[in-house]
Amino acid sequence: MAAFGYSRVAVIRRPQVAILSTGDELVEPGEPLGPGQIVNSNAYSLAAAIREVGGVPLLLGIARDEHESLKEKLATGLQADVLITTAGVSTGDRDLVCEVLQEVGVERLFWKIDIKPGRPTAFGLSQGKPVFSLPGNPVSSMVTFEELVRPALLKMMGYQRVIKPYVQAILKETISKKAGRTQFLRVRVVNNGEELIASSSGDQNTGILSTMLRANGIAVLPADRGEISAGEAINVHMVSDIDEI
Repeated sequence: MAAFGYSRVAVIRRPQVAILSTGDELVEPGEPLGPGQIVNSNAYSLAAAIREVGGVPLLLGIARDEHESLKEKLATGLQADVLITTAGVSTGDRDLVCEVLQEVGVERLFWKIDIKPGRPTAFGLSQGKPVFSLPGNPVSSMVTFEELVRPALLKMMGYQRVIKPYVQAILKETISKKAGRTQFLRVRVVNNGEELIASSSGDQNTGILSTMLRANGIAVLPADRGEISAGEAINVHMVSDIDEI
């Protein structure tokens, strides 16, 4: 810029992204686990993903499944540029996030998408600030971040290309799915020297984080198909750099 004579240039600052985990069953890492409790891992996986994309994560801790706890934490989170919540967006008696978000003035634009994983995902705006409510299952929160939140953060930071490009790969094994929903399948893509081959990275249960560790791509299986046969070409969003294959 100096070489062209510019002493001042317009820039876009990094967005501050608040992360709120919700649920009576959650404990922080290092705390003893009681019956029915699980570790709050979502906050840390999302914080790492936010840092990678260029944002500044703000961890708000855990909100319990009751109105006052949620209201207090959500009010704090809405002071950031973006708010992400995890869990509490299904239809159970203790799933209060969507209800309380509306109480604090968040305009809900959609709730529930025909995707797997991530169907309960909700999105709204608070005075123009994006509010993403992601599912509580660890893999669901990571996948919906990749497919929905990451592009939004990139757009906020001025990027022109915010959707990761597809690569085409040949499916190694037959996959059965529920017709009517787009499925995001965690896959491992390898190059055999002639073409890219994609295989499932393991059990697709949304509580099994090891499949995310083994995966280097997310295959997008179309909603109108109930089965994709081995040998078919599929579209894959690469999570890691394509040059690493």
